[in-house]
Amino acid sequence: MKHSVVRMVLKDQDVQSMEQHTAAAVTISQLMVFNSIRHKRTAVTRVSNAVRHAKERETHLPLYVGLAMHAATRKRHLVDKLFHLGICVSYDRVINIE
Repeated sequence: MKHSVVRMVLKDQDVQSMEQHTAAAVTISQLMVFNSIRHKRTAVTRVSNAVRHAKERETHLPLYVGLAMHAATRKRHLVDKLFHLGICVSYDRVINIE
């Protein structure tokens, strides 16, 4: 039932008629969890445009995308661009994991 709302939006169906998780629904759900915030941001954070993702909200997709992009290109600016779009973890986190 985790991804049921996203599946309903993507397939325009009700919960009872859906049997499996689709890749798109899982992907969107993981990005929603990764980019959700627990507390309201302060004015200082908004001014600096700092994005803070909690490690306990890291899902498999942002980790995989960050690691895969870095492994394929070794380019920091690409990982940073995806991080600012909310698609993967930060470059520093990728290096920390490696």
